[in-house]
Amino acid sequence: MRHGRRQQNEAIRRASEITHAYHSTTPGCAGGLNSSLMAQTAPAVIFTNPSNDATGVPTSINNSKNIVTATALTATFSQPMNPSMIDSLQAGQQLTFTLTDASGNNVRGTVAMDVTNTVATFTPTAPALNPNTGYVATVTTKAASAGGIRMARPVTWSFMTKNVPFYRPDPCKSGNCRYLRYPDKNRNNGRLCL
Repeated sequence: MRHGRRQQNEAIRRASEITHAYHSTTPGCAGGLNSSLMAQTAPAVIFTNPSNDATGVPTSINNSKNIVTATALTATFSQPMNPSMIDSLQAGQQLTFTLTDASGNNVRGTVAMDVTNTVATFTPTAPALNPNTGYVATVTTKAASAGGIRMARPVTWSFMTKNVPFYRPDPCKSGNCRYLRYPDKNRNNGRLCL
C-alpha cells in the first residue's frame, strides 16, 4: 500500500509541475496556478489503483477494526472534480466510475471523492471480489471538473485478482468466543464466535 501511495503522490507532483511550467511560460499568466485556465482544461485520470494490467490483486482487505471489505479501487484526477458528477452513495446510482468482471457483469458499489475532490474511490458492496477473475474499471466522460469541463475520453484499466481469496481470521482464535451446548439443530457441541 505504501508503494502505491508513493506512486500516486509522484503522479500528482508531476502533474502539478507540468501545470506550473505551462502557466509560468504562457503569455498573460503571472506564474502559479491560474484557476480560469485550469477550469478550461479537460480533466484526466493520472493514477489508478490497482494499476493497469496488475495481477495478484487481493480480493478483499482486512482493516484495523478486523472488518473485511472488498478491495477498493481509486482513480486520481489531474484537477479537482465536481463530486456531484462522480459520488454515488447508493450502489448503482451513478455510472461515472464503474467496475465489470470478465463476463461484462457490473459490480455493484459506491463511489466517493476525497476532501480534495481529486481522488475517487469505488468500494464494491460485496465483501470480496471473485478470486482469479479479470476486472475492468472505467471512468466515463460523465466525470466533470469543478469548472464543469467533462473528461475528453473515457479511461479504462484492467486487473486480475489473486487465485486464492483472502479470508477473515477466525475470531475464536483470539479468545472472542463462547462455548455452547447444542448450538445447531443436529445437537453438536461447538463455539459461537462473537
